[in-house]
Amino acid sequence: MAPDAKQSKYLQVDIGSPVLTLDEKQLGTVAERRGQHFKIKTPFLHRDYWLRTDCVRSSGSGQPVVLNVTQAQLENVKMADEPLKD
Repeated sequence: MAPDAKQSKYLQVDIGSPVLTLDEKQLGTVAERRGQHFKIKTPFLHRDYWLRTDCVRSSGSGQPVVLNVTQAQLENVKMADEPLKD
């Protein structure tokens, strides 16, 4: 993927957008962006977490962010630590 396409995908990860897995399971919403990472705000009693923007299959202004992983694969891409501030 060209660097411009990767950057373009990141710019379309809007705060407040719903986040879905490839198998259409809703995970939560985008709460924050930091560098090439974004934070998923999860429902009550679930722990928020970070993902890299290279996990995004599609996104667009006013559209949900669809990841390129299924719910079963999600643990493989979640970040254990919060990314550094820009």
